Amino acid sequence: MKKLLLFSCLMIFASCSLSKQNRSYRSMINGQWTLQSVTHPNNPGDYNGELFATANAFCYNGSSWNFVSNNSTGSYSFSNANCNNAANLIRWSIYEPGDGSHQFQFKPIDEKKKSINNNAGFRLNIDSLTETSMILSTTINVEGSPFLINLNFIK
Repeated sequence: MKKLLLFSCLMIFASCSLSKQNRSYRSMINGQWTLQSVTHPNNPGDYNGELFATANAFCYNGSSWNFVSNNSTGSYSFSNANCNNAANLIRWSIYEPGDGSHQFQFKPIDEKKKSINNNAGFRLNIDSLTETSMILSTTINVEGSPFLINLNFIK
């Protein structure tokens, strides 16, 4: 019984310390952002493939993103007239893979805040985060090869 109590206390302590680390990231991410550009630093030329099972990459340039940290929800919408301008609702969080890095993860939700796409979501590396700028990156497969994409946000 003592071992179980000790283990429970350690787990509570560990989860509290993770929350404190995440709190700083969540606080900085909270608010209105503009996705200034989608870049692919290791691959020359244009990439117009689909991102996040929603739209072509060019739709994301100039898109507006809103993150609400107190309930972990948000939305993004496209400013390009050739793209669907409806708000895309999301639930988001910060993930710590255990190697000292932090990742931004999100999944699409509906108006009732229920997951769509069978709880499928997306995870991106947080390469840089300040009060006014954020760079997220992810590697996707394009024609069977890895393809690095950077999402460059400004607040």
